[in-house]
Amino acid sequence: MLEAAWGQTAEVLAVDLAATRLWVMRQLVAVAKDANQEGSKLKALELLGKASGAFTQAATIAPETVTADQLKRELSGHLRLLDNVKAIKTG
Repeated sequence: MLEAAWGQTAEVLAVDLAATRLWVMRQLVAVAKDANQEGSKLKALELLGKASGAFTQAATIAPETVTADQLKRELSGHLRLLDNVKAIKTG
């Protein structure tokens, strides 16, 4: 009886992709809740996270173009700070 039910379930799932996704997600939730081994729970949670998009990488930010004048001003500011630190230490 269970084999016949499973055969029907597998056939329906193959036909309807949305139903397949829902069924898999429900099975993963059940494993995450009821599994006896922590590894099984973690794997189910990992797969749920991946399926829901929880682990997508953030978009990378394009590096800002810096001109030579900007670099000179920044370097000059750092050098002034360094001179101030040296003056405090020797003073």
